[in-house]
Amino acid sequence: PKELTAFLHNMGDHVTRLDRWEPELNEAIPNDERDTTMPVAMATTLRKLLTGELLTLASRQQLIDWMEADKVAGPLLRSALPAGWFIADKSGAGERGSRGIIAALGPDGKPSRIVVIYTTGSQATMDERNRQIAEIGASLIKHW
Repeated sequence: PKELTAFLHNMGDHVTRLDRWEPELNEAIPNDERDTTMPVAMATTLRKLLTGELLTLASRQQLIDWMEADKVAGPLLRSALPAGWFIADKSGAGERGSRGIIAALGPDGKPSRIVVIYTTGSQATMDERNRQIAEIGASLIKHW
């Protein structure tokens, strides 16, 4: 985690930090500064990784391929996408009702839009949290 945090800081993300490994980093303890980020920081970082010059072309394509092949995010943003839209995403979940997704998507077959949605402190079931994220995504897509 320390090396990843250093990499993120070197690329300009001074908000995101990883201090622990899975599964400990998923505790989501209120006001705990460990293992944190903010949506704007993650959106900027994801855009730089997918469209910037931080990674080689081969590494960028590998990251996109991994995110495109995400097999567990179907009920989230993917369920709200219009036909023909591109999506490469990564979802996560943690304790205390935490759920989140980062995604690059677009109608043009390219990662032209970045979406980051994080929720925590919810009493909702996982299925309900998935639906909430899908509804947020549908609303965003509708306004693009």
